Amino acid sequence: MMKESNKDQKSLNELKTLSHKFDFDFKIGNLNFNTPLNHFLTNICKESFESMIIHKNLFEEESKKECSIILLKGKLIKSDIIDSSILGKEKLNDLFILEIKRIIDIDIIPSGNYYIMELFYINGISVENLGKLRLKFETQKEAQIFKYFVEKEKIEAWQQFFEKTIPIPEPFYYQFHFFLKKVNRRGEQESRVIVLTNEFILNIDYQIIINKKNDVGGNEFTFKLHKPKWALSVKSFEELQLIEKDKKKKTNYFMIKIKINQNENKKYVNDKKLPYKNKSSTEFIFQNEKICRFFIFQIKRLYFNLNDKKYIKVTES
Repeated sequence: MMKESNKDQKSLNELKTLSHKFDFDFKIGNLNFNTPLNHFLTNICKESFESMIIHKNLFEEESKKECSIILLKGKLIKSDIIDSSILGKEKLNDLFILEIKRIIDIDIIPSGNYYIMELFYINGISVENLGKLRLKFETQKEAQIFKYFVEKEKIEAWQQFFEKTIPIPEPFYYQFHFFLKKVNRRGEQESRVIVLTNEFILNIDYQIIINKKNDVGGNEFTFKLHKPKWALSVKSFEELQLIEKDKKKKTNYFMIKIKINQNENKKYVNDKKLPYKNKSSTEFIFQNEKICRFFIFQIKRLYFNLNDKKYIKVTES
């Protein structure tokens, strides 16, 4: 028994020595050979393997064709199935590269024995002009996992963009944003992006520029922000009024009217040296009920953290 124990110990020591040696010879996590996926990322997408988050082969609902979907840092890529047939090629016919910041909304819809993920993305110079990518998943769990990673990447990309571009002054930080229509004092609708921070919201005019296609597929997308027109303290909000679409007038939107404590808002905005405009209320128009109610949820959450009263009044008409 003693001899076997010594032998085992000797083998263990040799294994540790080899393991220590190999740690210097190999880079853990890197592929040291030219797989189809590595070739696709490096030579066609001009990306590195380290930038990949998730990769799945799925069916695209519209074309009824199987495709490869890859989520990278800041990009979603759709292509033909990535296999040995792409080796040696520098371009693919069916290659679609979508910047994450172009994705506006994601839905998962049951369809028979499958689940369809719908990704709505900016397809022109307006958020009213949306493209749609429909992907088929075999299980709800698969669809939810993929959606989680896309939304996580989308939030991070937008947070970095807004905090750097506006910029949002410290110690405040980005929470969410909404593309919507703001109703001005003349009753006119203006396209705006409303950025929520942890204490105030910003009203920002923007411009979307879609340039010609780049070398690897997809359009180059530029999102240009103008200076914030005004800020509103969330703590100064007195009431949210939800005005649902009017079926008689055939309107297709939902409106939120925010009532504001003018004195409290003025003091806060001036103290923080934010852009100020004297307002007792403001009105926002949303394209659908889902986004409208999500806006209400975000405001209620922020208000709860900021105000001793905890709960803001919300009415519906």
